[in-house]
Amino acid sequence: MERLPSSRIAQKHNAKDSHKHTWNDPEHVGKFMLLFMYMFLMVGFAASILYFIYMVRIDVDYRLQQRNIQNIYNYEQCKRLYDENECSPESRVPALEALCEKWLSCAKEASIDIGSVNNSAKLWAQTVGEVINEFMDTITLRSLVFILLILSASISLMRYSYGSYQVYYYGKEHLD
Repeated sequence: MERLPSSRIAQKHNAKDSHKHTWNDPEHVGKFMLLFMYMFLMVGFAASILYFIYMVRIDVDYRLQQRNIQNIYNYEQCKRLYDENECSPESRVPALEALCEKWLSCAKEASIDIGSVNNSAKLWAQTVGEVINEFMDTITLRSLVFILLILSASISLMRYSYGSYQVYYYGKEHLD
């Protein structure tokens, strides 16, 4: 068994002590507490943003579904009118020429739009704009001030608790 020089033993012992002191040091504990409190605020903020995105996504999906239902209805309506009025080129009545062309183009446009999601980015923008407008219309200045006050009070409380912890720790250290 190889013996370590006494300086190496002292280095290992000091390394263990410094690790132990890190978790026992009130200054480090206070900083970790402050870090966790800020992380809690950030997680809450991130969760709020993700929930907002999720709700907008649900609204956009609903609007896309409604738009597809409307397109299917338009397609069926135009196709029905085209068939009922016998608008095929062989049996078309000259007086209905313009209407038959209109119904045919309507059926073609509606069939192209069915299942298409080309307008989803536009729907996202419209939905987000409507949500923001509704929010700004319904929120009062008093509510906005209250929200900002709660947010700043929670941050100030965290800073104050950390500061008072430091004053207690350093004050106790100087008294000993």
